[in-house]
Amino acid sequence: MSGYLYSIVRCLPAPRTGEFVNVGAIAGSPSTGDWAVRRVSNRERVKRFASSAAIDVTPVHRSDKQ
Repeated sequence: MSGYLYSIVRCLPAPRTGEFVNVGAIAGSPSTGDWAVRRVSNRERVKRFASSAAIDVTPVHRSDKQ
């Protein structure tokens, strides 16, 4: 496989409303093993948007293989 894959990391404090804020991104190439992670520089914005309980990390696994 050539090219890069990416995923946007979002904070979704209330799934019922659908409101979210992007808090980071992961990008890389499975063929080269070159990966990078970027986080927002202003965490205060995220804290104002969501409660501290919503900011706790909850891993979500998504597989594109069906």
